[in-house]
Amino acid sequence: MRVYCTEGDEALLVMENAFIQRTWRWNGGRIATTAIMDRIRNTTVHADGKKPDLEIPGLTDGTFRSASFCTEEHAATNLLPHHIEAIVETVFDSGSLRQVFRLFEAAPAIEMILWMKSDTGVAEADSETVDDTGAVENTRLLESRKASIPVMDRIPLNGVHWTATSVEFHDATDRCNNLVEEHRVLPYRSDCMLAGNVLLLSPLATSSPSLFVVKESPCGSAQLDWRGHDFVVRLGQADVRGCGFTAEKLEGWIRGYGCAVGVSGKTKSEQLMALRRYQKCLRRMDAVRDNMVMMNTWGDRARDGRLCEKFALAEIEVARDLGVTHFQLDDGWQQGLSHNSAFAGGEFPDLARMPDFWSSHPERFPNGLDPILAWGRKNGVEICLWFNPSSANDYASWQRDAEILISLHRQYGILIFKIDGVTVDTKRAEMNLRAMFDAVVEASGGTVAFNLDVTAGRRFGYHYFCEYGNVFLENRYTDWSNWYPTWTFRNIWQLAHYVPAERIQVEFLNNLRNVEKYAHEDELAPSKVPFDTALCMTLAAQPLAWFEGSGLARNAQYDAAKRLLATYAKFTQSFHDGVILPVGDEPNGRSFSGFQSLDEAGN
Repeated sequence: MRVYCTEGDEALLVMENAFIQRTWRWNGGRIATTAIMDRIRNTTVHADGKKPDLEIPGLTDGTFRSASFCTEEHAATNLLPHHIEAIVETVFDSGSLRQVFRLFEAAPAIEMILWMKSDTGVAEADSETVDDTGAVENTRLLESRKASIPVMDRIPLNGVHWTATSVEFHDATDRCNNLVEEHRVLPYRSDCMLAGNVLLLSPLATSSPSLFVVKESPCGSAQLDWRGHDFVVRLGQADVRGCGFTAEKLEGWIRGYGCAVGVSGKTKSEQLMALRRYQKCLRRMDAVRDNMVMMNTWGDRARDGRLCEKFALAEIEVARDLGVTHFQLDDGWQQGLSHNSAFAGGEFPDLARMPDFWSSHPERFPNGLDPILAWGRKNGVEICLWFNPSSANDYASWQRDAEILISLHRQYGILIFKIDGVTVDTKRAEMNLRAMFDAVVEASGGTVAFNLDVTAGRRFGYHYFCEYGNVFLENRYTDWSNWYPTWTFRNIWQLAHYVPAERIQVEFLNNLRNVEKYAHEDELAPSKVPFDTALCMTLAAQPLAWFEGSGLARNAQYDAAKRLLATYAKFTQSFHDGVILPVGDEPNGRSFSGFQSLDEAGN
């Protein structure tokens, strides 16, 4: 694993490990790709290196001033493996750019994170560009707007015969139940616009490597300054579009989005294996911190109506008996009431804090949280909390929120916080939330993790902020007849092609609640699916017991689930350490579907 820059008029920047080598023409600092090589299969795509990979209209088209290059080596931590950073900084008359490339020893890909310092930001997208998201190919729109669209990276495609497949993701799962869409096209002479966070580039020629690209950003329209697409492919080239900068006037270095370009074998399974090996480098999987079978108090729609010390102590006993490892007090443990409270007087989403908003509720928990924590420790159940950062003025009080989280961690030993109620409408809001997460992670030495809720609002999706924890995927309720175990199975099965399943919390419910709210003839109704089967559908991910344990029937299904979790506990870490990929047909209630966990050799 090495990074170096040659000297002279034709200077080159080279980054390589055992899997991939990427070469850029230095070009005075405005680097331009000349080759991407798959070192395992000895295949390469080439480019002329004439046009810089990075293009930010309004900045890079100004007067170029200077450039610098340095490398930094980072030892392994409990969050990241050992890696090397190559930092290319360019200065223009209207601002500066910083491309931070990260190279991991075990990854067949090279990541780039983009930073900018500018008084003016980037030009905003006009309404026509932002609103037109319907077509995969829209050359008229691109031709008329291309001069103002930022390009993060350019990937060469040698020859004519390539297939490009973009994978588009959807969150806001309170209103969306189709989370993955694939768009497959053949590059042609005209520009083809594709939406998505993942792009798979497959050549017919054996002399070229298969490539994959990850745009590390929120999903689609949740992105800042989204122009209706993320990739543009044509004969000879693919571009990564959009950088996450806005026209906001912000001081200092501003972090944009990132992208990674990797190499793989020709088959779909080889592409997915290579993609996953890269993704696993973005956050190390720690058995104690990251594996959890979590029970949450909100799943039976009582909201905070039953939450109190007696209830929590009883729930912990059920958690221990069933084999649940974590118990999360959701909205309602705190003194301040949220808008979603079962009681009147809550505030949301601003939650402009009274001084003791995040103290434990004095009536529900008259002895504070200490008895809950003590009972959890005695029963081997980790206690976790819900938290909603204050959104006032783009999360301007992030430091105070960070201090609250750090205090809860230090006082009670809380290691897992569910982060909810977030809406990221501005770059400043994103920066402030990132600063909050970073402060808590640093203060806890990387031991605190977050469940990042993606059920509503403009949030982080599946490929952004993934260094902070796992994804709380969806709220589903038998009360509203919108939970079907097969739907949950389908969602995680589809996502697991392109997102590490072990970083997603996915729910199983009490299948005997609200039986009457489903049609008697509905063969896929929850009551027709055994409780342990619904649980089994979640095991490739992080199972979320989305119910009140005290409401479960103690029957043969309960006993079967208990035995299943006891077995699951023995191999959870080895299962999640592998590359988890779906097998079989797409789940529909009648298909044969499942997951497999593959080792480094693909076995």
